[in-house]
Amino acid sequence: MTIYATGTVSVTAGSAIVTGDGTAWDLFLITGGLFSSQGISIPILQVNSDTELVLGYNWPGTTDTGRIYAIDRQSAAAASAIEANDRLAQIVKRLEALSYVDFDAVGSLAERVTYDGEPLGFKFLQIDVDPFELWVKASNTSGDWAGPNAYGQGPTGDTGPKGDAATVTVGSTTTLAPGQPANVTNSGTNAAAVLEFEIPQGAKGDAGWAAETELVADGAARTVVRIADFIGGEGTKPPGIGMYIGPGGYVLTAAEAINVKGAEGPQGPVGVGWKGAWDPGATYAVGDLVTDPDALDDTAVWIAIAPSTNAKPRDSATEWSLFPGSFNIPRDYGLITEAATETRDYGTIA
Repeated sequence: MTIYATGTVSVTAGSAIVTGDGTAWDLFLITGGLFSSQGISIPILQVNSDTELVLGYNWPGTTDTGRIYAIDRQSAAAASAIEANDRLAQIVKRLEALSYVDFDAVGSLAERVTYDGEPLGFKFLQIDVDPFELWVKASNTSGDWAGPNAYGQGPTGDTGPKGDAATVTVGSTTTLAPGQPANVTNSGTNAAAVLEFEIPQGAKGDAGWAAETELVADGAARTVVRIADFIGGEGTKPPGIGMYIGPGGYVLTAAEAINVKGAEGPQGPVGVGWKGAWDPGATYAVGDLVTDPDALDDTAVWIAIAPSTNAKPRDSATEWSLFPGSFNIPRDYGLITEAATETRDYGTIA
């Protein structure tokens, strides 16, 4: 008997199909025999390919993958004929993949001696090596062989003459209308090429959108930026309207947004405050302005230089001072004994 057991198989309970892995059933011309695995033997109905065969009836065993197997190929034909077919199948398959050479005989290197007496030019293909090798009788002398050469590949030829070096220069680039095919032409020579490029313009996209922002108070200490809208663009507006600007992009709440409010500046100087006519019952602070008639009953404006209560401005030099420019009605200078705070007219120099 002749056993074939290369590779592994997968069988399915209730199915007559057997799938091979690493098998070559068609290559080795397996057309029948007895398939055995899991202690079960079933006749082979047909072989579909190197990796698929059909049993004579459905597999009665369990489903299995990667299982070892054996095919008993003994039949009415002699085992030697089966082996010859295997060898011939290998040769045919490999020859189909190689370049054709009209050889005269095929065999192993040991079998080549049979043809030592052949005439000049006799070709012998050695098939017990990979790749196959070709031997050629170099003369009519017995055993005078030339080779080997890898079958399908001749000896390396002579190197051809070296061509002249060419130069390539990039020429102009022309923008074509949208939809036109791109093109490259040589406006120079083969030895000095000048490549001219024609490239189509891309389709015009929609105009971009500009964000319209607004400042929003987030409590007393924070001011944040919110996206109020997108303006000036085309197509669908981008997402983000009503969201806030955060450290890494849009955020949903003001609490996550960046605070754009600066630090509070220093306190400025106290401004003046107009209080009207002086009231002896009122309390005044620094910078308050009041009116208080002088001894001649002319109205004068006074500014508080210290907090006070019931300190008459014209009589209280430590609390009040005349406000600059408050003398609005010229008067006769008067007597030297009059109060210095009265408005006086120095008269006209004759």
